[in-house]
Amino acid sequence: YQNIRFYGLIEDTTGNLFVGTDGHGIFKLDHRNNLLNHYKKEKSAHGLSDNAIITAFKDHKNQLWFGTYRGGLMRYNAEADNFTSFSANPTKEGSLGANDVRVIYEDKKNQLWIGTNGGGINKLNLSTYQFSTYVPQNSTIPSNDIRSIVEDKKGNLIIGTYGAGITYFEQQKELFYPYLP
Repeated sequence: YQNIRFYGLIEDTTGNLFVGTDGHGIFKLDHRNNLLNHYKKEKSAHGLSDNAIITAFKDHKNQLWFGTYRGGLMRYNAEADNFTSFSANPTKEGSLGANDVRVIYEDKKNQLWIGTNGGGINKLNLSTYQFSTYVPQNSTIPSNDIRSIVEDKKGNLIIGTYGAGITYFEQQKELFYPYLP
């Protein structure tokens, strides 16, 4: 494991550590049973969609989410020990904006936000698994490349972009503004 770059570390509710890598998929370290599982990209419907895992996140329901370099967003299904993929499809309305997922964030309303490189920021409806995508072509966001997301006390998002500075998203109005502290 000396030459493997590790990204996207997350622990599940039972203490298993999931370790995303740059090109080697995901390792799951089960400390209780002293086991190591290795998940790699597969062509099956519930396998990894990419071996480059950039980010990992645990939501309020303790579901694990992983962002990949070219394979979109993945949700880990603990009971089945497999993954559900969400990918970009330009011909399908409500799909992810781009497959290069850089950041995953959950706001106080339990809405999942996905920052991508090339597909802006995406809000995932956890009931329908449809995405609302905000890009410069359909909103006032200045960049398609989102690298960080945090929420302020008012419930609005502060978004770090690559190349276009920091943006403030007023959720109620669905408007983006340059961030001025």
